[in-house]
Amino acid sequence: MSGIDPRYLAAFTDNSTGYIATGQLHREFNPIAVNALGSDYQNRNFIGAERTENKRYAPQRIPNDTSNKQTEIDLLKNEVQYQVKTRGEKLKELYINGTRVYSGSVENILKWHKSLQDIGVMVLYEIVGKCVSVRAGESCAKNLVVRDDNGPAIQVVYYEIDFLLPELKIPCMIRVIGRVMPGTSRLQAFNVRPAIGDDVASLPRRAAVASHHITKLCKEYFN
Repeated sequence: MSGIDPRYLAAFTDNSTGYIATGQLHREFNPIAVNALGSDYQNRNFIGAERTENKRYAPQRIPNDTSNKQTEIDLLKNEVQYQVKTRGEKLKELYINGTRVYSGSVENILKWHKSLQDIGVMVLYEIVGKCVSVRAGESCAKNLVVRDDNGPAIQVVYYEIDFLLPELKIPCMIRVIGRVMPGTSRLQAFNVRPAIGDDVASLPRRAAVASHHITKLCKEYFN
């Protein structure tokens, strides 16, 4: 059964005979039949296309590769910054930085050497103190005794290989640069000369700077 209203079909006449003879379908419009439907006729069986609201499409945002890369770099930096280092890695960094030179009194040098000897870092010390004794040692060695005013003393060994020991009027203030010999409290001197006024005057300031660096170094290594 057709879904078209019969009243709508009645408005046309189909001449079947003419269609058979001519092969063309001839239809006549019947206005009476259309008026019979009424002026307010509506075909409620017809289903039209659905009316939908216009869809709004948000523009796609292209990801910013630069910001993503920067974020990855920042994460890597934070990971490296808070990474726990082993003792071997800490020692390797110390060796890369090279030899350190710290200036101070005899008391300072003995104290600092006690703190740094377990780390194993190469350190040279500059001592400004009073030389109270000079004696000849084995072969080309010269043994000196250097002490602070009313303080501890340290034995200094100087080998006259490249340069001779300068003449010193005992007692006198001298400046010595050298390293503490392993397993002892003696200093092997590489350079010895009489101290000048600036050596003595600037010693407290240079000793304070050295003490700060040594304290920081020991804190980083032992923690």
